[in-house]
Amino acid sequence: RICGINPDRIVYMVYVSSALLTGLCSMIILGRIASAQPNMGYLMDLDSIATVLIGGARVAGGYGAAWTTVIGIFMLGLINNGLNLLGVSSYYQYILKGMIILICVVVDHVATRK
Repeated sequence: RICGINPDRIVYMVYVSSALLTGLCSMIILGRIASAQPNMGYLMDLDSIATVLIGGARVAGGYGAAWTTVIGIFMLGLINNGLNLLGVSSYYQYILKGMIILICVVVDHVATRK
């Protein structure tokens, strides 16, 4: 506020842009799958969190880059494709992704501990 930046407007714009991007992504998925269900995006946030953490972003914030997130996307894509080719059940894949997130959180905590 002291610098002339209105934080309320910034928060409002973040929510508006989030809603617009959510709508855009919903339209893309709808066009790709040609059907809509209320639980279509179930556990997609697990993939998002895993890719960012695999890419090296800190859990507490303050560090991370877009290019490392892209590396995390490719790595998680390789893991997903490998597990699908091996015929692993989707339930076990979710467990593995949760374990990856847990390992990333523990490694981040140990690495940043002072």
